[in-house]
Amino acid sequence: GVPEGSIMVVSAGRLSPEKGHKNLVEAISMLNGSAGRAVFVFCGDGALRKELEAHAARLSVDKQCRFVGFRKDINDIFKAMDLLVLPSLTEGLPNVVLEAFSNAKPVVATSVGGVPELVEDGVSGILVPSGRPGMLADAISKCLSSGDMRSAMGLAGYRKVSSEFTFDDQTRRLEGIYAEVLGLY
Repeated sequence: GVPEGSIMVVSAGRLSPEKGHKNLVEAISMLNGSAGRAVFVFCGDGALRKELEAHAARLSVDKQCRFVGFRKDINDIFKAMDLLVLPSLTEGLPNVVLEAFSNAKPVVATSVGGVPELVEDGVSGILVPSGRPGMLADAISKCLSSGDMRSAMGLAGYRKVSSEFTFDDQTRRLEGIYAEVLGLY
């Protein structure tokens, strides 16, 4: 349901309060036409789905939003998307950011939990404080306005995930933690 030539903005994750999707819907409403041909695709299911759909309708952005539920083809969606938005109020180290970077896609995210360890503000994406829909809207608008910026940020994210989050690298780090805990060093 995403028209050809659209800019596809994806948010992927459980539709629950801590994921901040309500703030994303509010941010979309604040774009005031600067979203242009952007379509916002919410991948995931959860207790808030119907509430988020109703909120989008109340704010008159339901035509820009697609609530597509849990998807088995998420990798295909990530390959096709132009931007990932992670509006979480709390996070650990989100795999969804690593997945976006592995597809050379930029990220707009809230600066919570381990997100700042992954997203370098202004380099591989844009970080904003959580719970601030206006700032989220500004960051999304900035990314929507420049395909060159999205490409450069996506490439920076790809380089980061390729150099710091390979299976071998993660294995070495985990072995180091085990060795330290067991007193082998």
